[in-house]
Amino acid sequence: MFPDSSPEDVDIAARLADVSTRRVAAEQIFLTYATRFKKYFIRHGLTLAQAEDLTQDVFVKAIRSIDTFRGDCPFESWLWAIVRNHLLDFIRRDRELSGFDDDAIETIVSSHATNENDPDKSAGLQECVKTRFAAFARKHPDRAQSLALLVFKDWDIPDLSVILNRTAAATREYLSQCRKLLRPFLEECREYLRS
Repeated sequence: MFPDSSPEDVDIAARLADVSTRRVAAEQIFLTYATRFKKYFIRHGLTLAQAEDLTQDVFVKAIRSIDTFRGDCPFESWLWAIVRNHLLDFIRRDRELSGFDDDAIETIVSSHATNENDPDKSAGLQECVKTRFAAFARKHPDRAQSLALLVFKDWDIPDLSVILNRTAAATREYLSQCRKLLRPFLEECREYLRS
């Protein structure tokens, strides 16, 4: 039934699946993993309260979906997949890709030479980038999210590779493809960069 799992993995999965032993098993995995999960969420920019909420959500999801644990990976890996998915869902839900905050837009705009003597031109560029990135995010939400984490949250390649479940090299290639897909969306904003 669980070909690649250790006897401990089989035992914990079976105890979580059994209603009579679920509570004790859930407490055991909570004590084992909760602190690590909270630290992971905090390291990725969440507040302590958000990290605690998401940690609770992870354990609820694990208990409710224990029947999906096929045993083709260690139980801990299965849990970490749930953690990563919850983090991505949280970021997608609470971080409106279609309306980045002013600091995020400023980051994009400040990377281009703008005419400081022409505030209308700078405001136009900000609005253009915001609108065009929102269009990109609607068409490519996962790619937009990855770029947003890299640019606006200052995540590095190792952090992104964990979230994307890719190697560092594959993550770099993926980000390169994301940028190539974004370029046509921002093309109409070039008029604001011309003097």
